[in-house]
Amino acid sequence: MNNTRPARSNLIYVVLLVILGALLFSSFTRNRETIPSVDIGEVAQQARAGQVERIAVSGQELTVEFADGKTARSRKEDAGSVVETLRNLGVPESAFGSGPNQIQITVQPPSFWTSAGPLLASVVPVLLLAVFVLFLMRQAQGAGNQALLFGK
Repeated sequence: MNNTRPARSNLIYVVLLVILGALLFSSFTRNRETIPSVDIGEVAQQARAGQVERIAVSGQELTVEFADGKTARSRKEDAGSVVETLRNLGVPESAFGSGPNQIQITVQPPSFWTSAGPLLASVVPVLLLAVFVLFLMRQAQGAGNQALLFGK
């Protein structure tokens, strides 16, 4: 068969595909808004002072809303709940609940990209390598199998 497309144009398509994939990945993983990050100890200190209104939990990520309207992000350890963590840091049990001047805690399911990110990070390189090997094999077949007949 006569392959009229030069190898350079195929390489350009592969490079453009990789760049497009990187742009898509970065657009999904980038935070849309800049929210400051605070330590869990600071969250506990603010909770003891009565400055925390709500905490939204998504996995180990915490989104903390303060009484002055500001929002911050924090992280907790894998073990235990947010209430246990804050209780261990000195926040009294009476600070939690749904009443006035109490911290409302809501648990949200983790986003799709939180669980799919590590899977994609391990599968995508393997797929790219497989596509690259197939590309090389097609190029070798296009040359009349001469590349694989060097030992004869």
